[in-house]
Amino acid sequence: MVELKGLLHQAYIDLFTKVKPSGAAKLRQKKIGNFLFIEQDQGRDTKTAELSRAGHKIMWVVDTRNNRYLACVDNGKTYFVNQKDYAK
Repeated sequence: MVELKGLLHQAYIDLFTKVKPSGAAKLRQKKIGNFLFIEQDQGRDTKTAELSRAGHKIMWVVDTRNNRYLACVDNGKTYFVNQKDYAK
């Protein structure tokens, strides 16, 4: 997980400053190694989408090897999906 923690800050900055929206949902996404960093879809009916519509910059981190969400980054603060497994 050390690898992921080192990438989070730079990926967050790149995602919201350098990456252009793409795909059917017009979301920003960036892949680095086995991690996919995706902007929150504001069209969803979720609490994080509501926060995103209110101006929060929310990014999700997906482990592409295991196809699992690992973390959510909201305005620069990281929330790991499963603290027991990933906050070591």
